[in-house]
Amino acid sequence: MRKKIGSARVWRWLFSLPLMVGLLFGALPSKAPAVTGQVRISLSSSAPAPGSTVTATVTFSASSPIIGVNTTISIPTSIVESFEVVNGSGTYSEKKGPAEVQLIYMGNDSTSGTLATIRMKIRSDAPAGGAGSLQVTAATGSGEGTGTIQMNRGSAGMTVTVPKSSNANLSSLKVNGQEVSGTGYKITVPYGTSSATISATPQDSKARVSGTGTKSLSVGTNKFTVTVTAENGASKGYTVTVVREARQNTATSAQPKPNTSSSRPSPVSSGEVSS
Repeated sequence: MRKKIGSARVWRWLFSLPLMVGLLFGALPSKAPAVTGQVRISLSSSAPAPGSTVTATVTFSASSPIIGVNTTISIPTSIVESFEVVNGSGTYSEKKGPAEVQLIYMGNDSTSGTLATIRMKIRSDAPAGGAGSLQVTAATGSGEGTGTIQMNRGSAGMTVTVPKSSNANLSSLKVNGQEVSGTGYKITVPYGTSSATISATPQDSKARVSGTGTKSLSVGTNKFTVTVTAENGASKGYTVTVVREARQNTATSAQPKPNTSSSRPSPVSSGEVSS
């Protein structure tokens, strides 16, 4: 005859099973998550002008506190003339020639920080469109109990951009081929001139000129506007004043003058017919 198992005993066994499993796996050693990190570069400008200064900020971050970072940054000498390094707190730097700098950070346990700022002078002869990139060529970190960790390496690119000209000045303005200058660009033409041809030349060849061409003239004051638009979109207007003289009244001088002579015709002798 089978012996029945008491229901109370079964329920106690079912409830104790999860507890035993938890104690078993909890006693086993767990593997600590791997520490990850990266070194980043940010620029004050990614489109610098020739001869300008660009600041690069080098920072690090990690998933757990670390006590050291060793990284190497390459400088694009194709567009960078010179550079200087300002160390962050706890950072030591060493230039490795004209195109490379090593940054070594030794500080308190930290998950992020600024390694250094690098001030770069862009070449004054750098051509428009010239490009270069700062690269993190090596980056390792270290921490207590973590050993050496390889950190992700960032980069930051720059493209030289020549700023557009704001020059909206004129180098020459002519009316009917005659140079006009001075305040107001004013010229007077005789009555017989019924039209005026305005031409203008900007100082900057990349600027655009509008408002020129042949204009009809009325008697009196005629005003025209010539507009110069610079390469960057800035514009400047120039007012050209052409004064057409009034017509001279010549009606009096054209009439024949009366004969005021007191001479009389000779008397006609008898027998002669005066015609």
